[in-house]
Amino acid sequence: MASEAPVYNIEDYQEVKEGQATILFPKHNEVFYNPVQQFNRDMSIAGIKTWRDIMKEEKMGRYNKSTRPGKVAPKTTIKILEALAASGLRSVRYAKEIDGLDYILTNDLLADAVESIKRNVHFNGLSQDLVRANQGDAVSV
Repeated sequence: MASEAPVYNIEDYQEVKEGQATILFPKHNEVFYNPVQQFNRDMSIAGIKTWRDIMKEEKMGRYNKSTRPGKVAPKTTIKILEALAASGLRSVRYAKEIDGLDYILTNDLLADAVESIKRNVHFNGLSQDLVRANQGDAVSV
């Protein structure tokens, strides 16, 4: 799923740091950033990590109780959909702060938002296979 790196001039952007992510926002504020939502994003990360740990423990419990010959340890990776991603900040934070992710489908309806997602994924040194930018209607995705 690799594609070319997005082309952008770093001089046109301001850096916003949140958690382990650094996001590029246009200096002309074309993309909305709401710092009040940082707590919400922090809680989302904590919630996903807790859910992942509970699911891993449950799967391992069933695996350890199984007497089936040739049993294979359960896969414990997770997939995430961010249906209304805008800049991709939440997805970038997920990718940098949550272990055991298979991939994140990072979606927005607007082409400018998808470009912002791609730019921020690249700027944070993340794989486009891990954070997959998608343009589409959230209902359809």
